[in-house]
Amino acid sequence: MKPISFYDPVTGLFTGQGYRGPKDQIPAGDYVEGEYDPARWRVENGKVVACEVPDGHVWHAGKFVPRARLDAARLDAELRAEIARLERTQQRPIREHIAGDPEALGRVLDIDAKIAQLRKELAKYAL
Repeated sequence: MKPISFYDPVTGLFTGQGYRGPKDQIPAGDYVEGEYDPARWRVENGKVVACEVPDGHVWHAGKFVPRARLDAARLDAELRAEIARLERTQQRPIREHIAGDPEALGRVLDIDAKIAQLRKELAKYAL
């Protein structure tokens, strides 16, 4: 009782359906012996071959995704982390401003300007 994997004979793509049981009870359809990840394998001329990586894509989280999307997600996370870090640094200058430090407001505004710039950058890469 070897496992089998069904595929579409027109496209050669695996359907994701399989069977493991007696040979005389195999459901109708085109199949090959073995278990295959439909995202990474296909059938060509009756043989199982690896799917070609589409241009500009990488294998990530079980599928091919555009590299640009991964890069944008990474940059998005970095920008959000930097914004959060800068927001945490505002607490002390705000307390100092409330306590009467005349230079503290300038530090708060500098931090706020950096955050505003990062948010503009973040808008460019919005997912």
